[in-house]
Amino acid sequence: MTDHVEPTGRALVKAVLIEPLVQDGMKRPKGTNADDYEKWLGKLAERLAYLPRDQLVGLRDLIVRHAVVGKTGATWPDFVMIQKWAYAIQPPPPREHTYAMSLIQSAMGRQALDEGWVVELFHCALKFGPPPGRYVISQLRSEAEDNRRRRERVREWNAVNRANPADAAWLDAWHRDHQLCTALIASKTDDSEGMTE
Repeated sequence: MTDHVEPTGRALVKAVLIEPLVQDGMKRPKGTNADDYEKWLGKLAERLAYLPRDQLVGLRDLIVRHAVVGKTGATWPDFVMIQKWAYAIQPPPPREHTYAMSLIQSAMGRQALDEGWVVELFHCALKFGPPPGRYVISQLRSEAEDNRRRRERVREWNAVNRANPADAAWLDAWHRDHQLCTALIASKTDDSEGMTE
C-alpha cells in the first residue's frame, strides 16, 4: 500500500484546474498557437500556485461559467480575468503580492510606518489595489488609532488572562504584519543605500 501524496503548488493547479478543463474540452484562447498555449497554461499554474484545492475547485467552476463559447467550443476566459477572480477568492500571500510589497516599500509606506498606519495601508493594498487618496488615508489613520486602542486593551486582557483566543490571534496577526512591513521597508532602504555607495 502506497501513501497518496497530495500535489501542491503548480502541480495542484494542473491536477485540479487545468487538466480537468482541458479534458472536458476547454480550447486554447483565440489567436494562440500550441507553443504559446503551453506557456499560457504554465503561467496560469504559476500565478495560481498559492491557492488551496477548495479554492481551485471553485475557480474551475467560475471559469466554466465564463468560458467564451464559439463555433469550435468553449475557450478559456481572459488570463487577467482568471487572475482577478483568483484574487477575489483568496488574495496571494503577502510575499507573493507584488503590488502590496511595492506600495509598502514606497515613500507612502515609509510615511505610514513613521505615522503608525503601515499595517492598515498593507491590508488596504492587499484588498483594494491602487494607492489610496487623501480620504482613504484619513480612514486608514482612524483605523490605525482604533487598532492601537484595541492592541492596548488586548495586552491588558492578556496581563490578567482575560483575552479570548480571537483577540490574541488578532494581536499576533497585527504584529506579524507590522514585522513584515518593517522588514520590507528596511530591505528597500538597505538596497537603495547600497546603490549610492
